[in-house]
Amino acid sequence: MRISNKNSVLDDLDIEILNQLNTDASVANSRLAEIVGLAASTTLMRVRGLVLRGVIRKFTLDVDYNKIGLGVQAIVFLSLRRQDEVTMQPMIERISSAGNVVQIFHVSGNEDLLIHVAVSDSESLREFIQMHLTSDPNVRNAQTHLIFGHTR
Repeated sequence: MRISNKNSVLDDLDIEILNQLNTDASVANSRLAEIVGLAASTTLMRVRGLVLRGVIRKFTLDVDYNKIGLGVQAIVFLSLRRQDEVTMQPMIERISSAGNVVQIFHVSGNEDLLIHVAVSDSESLREFIQMHLTSDPNVRNAQTHLIFGHTR
């Protein structure tokens, strides 16, 4: 995603730093400074400022799951019986810790959670869904959608 400065509370340099880090979060500070046209020390201070203000929450990896034997990816749409915070937060934490979970989205609409999983094969996907999702009495419905491709 390319971030634009329209309606942003950040200046153009911070926006450009975010866009460069969004493309490659592992870029060396000296290279980042060169790209955005600032001194390395100024660039480092700006990045630290973005982290301290909570704009940058963390630096992450973009893993090719196929190359590590997790070639089956899916998004599981969950509809829940209860969506209150007392129920939702422990459920999200439990699902997150199950393993093979790439991301969880808490959303509005007909579904309540979208869970992106990466597993080795269809049998592992079925087991994951049964053991960690549909066995929960709070789950009303689960729909699984295989991911054929992903562009970031």
